Amino acid sequence: MKGKGTSENPYIIMTADDLFSMSETGGNDTYFSLGTDIDFNNTPYAENFMPIPLNCKKLSGNSHVIRNVNYVTPDGNASMFVLTGETQNITIENLYIENIRLSGKNVFLFGNSGKNNSISLKHCTVVMNDMIILDATSADENYRHCIVHDDGIAVSADYCTFVIKAQSYRIYPFFSGDRISHTQLNLEIYANAFAGTTGGYNSMITDSVVSDSYFFVNIASNKTSGLVAVDFSSHTCKFSGCYLVCDVCSVVLNVYWYGEIQSTCFYDIDVLRKNNQIALVDGDNLKNIRRLTTQQCKDAEYLRSIGFSCMGA
Repeated sequence: MKGKGTSENPYIIMTADDLFSMSETGGNDTYFSLGTDIDFNNTPYAENFMPIPLNCKKLSGNSHVIRNVNYVTPDGNASMFVLTGETQNITIENLYIENIRLSGKNVFLFGNSGKNNSISLKHCTVVMNDMIILDATSADENYRHCIVHDDGIAVSADYCTFVIKAQSYRIYPFFSGDRISHTQLNLEIYANAFAGTTGGYNSMITDSVVSDSYFFVNIASNKTSGLVAVDFSSHTCKFSGCYLVCDVCSVVLNVYWYGEIQSTCFYDIDVLRKNNQIALVDGDNLKNIRRLTTQQCKDAEYLRSIGFSCMGA
């Protein structure tokens, strides 16, 4: 690869092989930059993909795309990337990732074979088209995995977009122990059944601090009867300036938005079916959350009047 791996002169990634060479050429103080789009179709990795080793300090996408990843491992965990060291602090910026299909006992965007690692995502777009999660067990306080990352990784995302379609036995967390700001999440989950949660660790968002972000969540199921409640977030989350659009199948009676609502947040009541409701807890915080019609959600002047800060307005 061209370059010297420094901040001023990073290694330039031009091929799929270059991505995998980070394992040998990289290090905790090494910089990489994409010089072109990387398409895994028509490469040796198309049928024999293994996770891309993130062994660097910073990976700059330069608005290029990594696309067409297909990885199936029924008896193991499937991830697109893997962190192999310990106490790695990695920044990824201006990167597009699309047409990603992963199937395994658990699936992650970022897998982990080390520990105490962190990833900072800035101005990234991630489209994961088909996540098939085969494990029916529940997360717990000792194993806080989620779709974005494996256990032992903390993620911060700023000005990012995630579009995720997942199939799983239970409601599967998307963020866990993370810091999220100015980010949009479009999450479609098809749950084969609804397993009981364990202390909120199977909420869609758990143990996270979230600000100025938008969530569109669609929950479908082949379950045909029963009154089911699902958790959008855990008690240990903190929210400010966020809004939620949640469309659920008929068997879901309640969607619980738990956590500390630190400043004005709202959700679209029109999108929920008439027999559904969002139930809230922590009464001291109820004054900061609003139940709005679709029209009110789109009215910037009205939103400002209730204390919601409209970005760009």
